Amino acid sequence: MRINDLSEGKSPIASWLIHGTEEPGKFFGKYCEIHYRILSEDEEGHEGFYIPYWDKIGHNAEPATDEEWLAHQISRIPEADYLVSFRTSDQFEHWIGCKDQAIELAYCFLTEPGQPNDKLLKEFELGAIDQFSYEYGWASANLYKSFWKVLKKDGPRIVKALRSYKERYLFNSSRELMAEIVKEVYEGEFYRCLKRQSIYVANQITELAKLKRKQCKEGLSDQEQKKLFELMDRHIPHAELYDNTLALAQEIAKKDPLTRTLLEAFYKSIDLIAKLQIQRECNPKLRQKHGPKSHTWKQGKKVEGSPSWRA
Repeated sequence: MRINDLSEGKSPIASWLIHGTEEPGKFFGKYCEIHYRILSEDEEGHEGFYIPYWDKIGHNAEPATDEEWLAHQISRIPEADYLVSFRTSDQFEHWIGCKDQAIELAYCFLTEPGQPNDKLLKEFELGAIDQFSYEYGWASANLYKSFWKVLKKDGPRIVKALRSYKERYLFNSSRELMAEIVKEVYEGEFYRCLKRQSIYVANQITELAKLKRKQCKEGLSDQEQKKLFELMDRHIPHAELYDNTLALAQEIAKKDPLTRTLLEAFYKSIDLIAKLQIQRECNPKLRQKHGPKSHTWKQGKKVEGSPSWRA
């Protein structure tokens, strides 16, 4: 498979893809799509040319605000370079789904709920999404936006500490650190489709949500804490940069009331996400429409269900 920067349509390959005698194939998402032509195909997969398109949000040229710069960087997740690794249509569809989630977050970084440029509200008013999707979308966005508020205040100190801890960290500012954290989390989740095998068990995700909510509200017993870590190790990709950044912020919060207040708002965002996940599981209609389904990624193919539990 080959991929080039063809979005301007100026190269011979782009012209062939866009203006060829046969209609190119397309994968569609809400905010992005991929145009392609297959060159060869066998039982292991296919090779061809691909052009990804997605909504361009924010910008990275001066005088961009931090939020505009972050929106631009987030909208690029996951990188188009991953397309060269794909061998199945399932992987392309997974990339589309992850890209849509990142773009939705990018839109939310430029507004607040209920504002005229609230993209999710417009979709809700048009009937494209329902009330639960609107609330869950904003709850997910506020998880990152509340963490960004912590970094806007304490980012310089945290960046300095992280850079002294590991020289391989290349970020130099609070916004660069925030962009790397979002990328680490989103691409860690996306990367499942590239593993030889990755198992996702839906009912364990609900159990994880319940434990995380209890942790935020009243704390966990040693046994519950152990179970939480087991489920996180199994289902949440390790996010080293996020973990280290949060640990440093927690240290600062011990002596700084404002940082402590900002972190409490972040913890409330975690609690709200868990609450909505539990609500979704307890409501049959929401579970049917929005609930996660157990599946296994196996050599690039997505197989519904899991070896130990069927969705």
